[in-house]
Amino acid sequence: MEKIFTINLREAYGKPRNKRAPRAIKIIKEFALRHMKGNEAKVSIKLNAFIWAHSIQKPPRRVKVKMLKKDDVVYIFHIDEEAKVPEKKVKKAEEKKEEKEKPLSKEKPEEEKKKAEKEKVEEKHMAKEEKKESEKEEKKASKVKKSKGKEKKQSKKKETKKNDKKK
Repeated sequence: MEKIFTINLREAYGKPRNKRAPRAIKIIKEFALRHMKGNEAKVSIKLNAFIWAHSIQKPPRRVKVKMLKKDDVVYIFHIDEEAKVPEKKVKKAEEKKEEKEKPLSKEKPEEEKKKAEKEKVEEKHMAKEEKKESEKEEKKASKVKKSKGKEKKQSKKKETKKNDKKK
C-alpha cells in the first residue's frame, strides 16, 4: 500500500536549535506509524539527507513524502525519490543446512590444512610477542642501570659539596 502525505514539521522548531533535525526525523516516523498503522518505520537515505541539508538547526518546515507499507514495516521516501523496498537477504541458517548436506570426507583434508596454517600463524605471532617482551625487559634493565649510575654520581657530588662547605 502506497500513500503520499505532506508532513508539517513546525513542532521541530519548538525544540532547541541543536535538536531540531533529529526531532524532525522522529516526527516523520511517528506520523508514518500513526497513519499507516505499522510497527516499524524506516526513513530513506535521500529523505534523511533532505532533512539535514540546511544543518541541524534549520530543517524544512514541511516535507512531502511517499509511504509504502510492507509486512508491518513502513518505508518512508521523499516525493521525488523512487519508492523501492529493500529485499531481505538469504538467511544464514539455510546456507548452513546446504553446507551440512555436502560429504564430509572431502572437507576433512582441507580443514586439516587450514588448522595447520592457523597453528603456524599463531606460532609466528607468539614468537614475535616473546621477542617484544624480551626487548621491553632489556630496556627496563638498561634504564635501571643508568638510573643507578646517575644516583651514584649525584650522591658523590653532594658529598663533595658538603666537604667543600666544611673546609
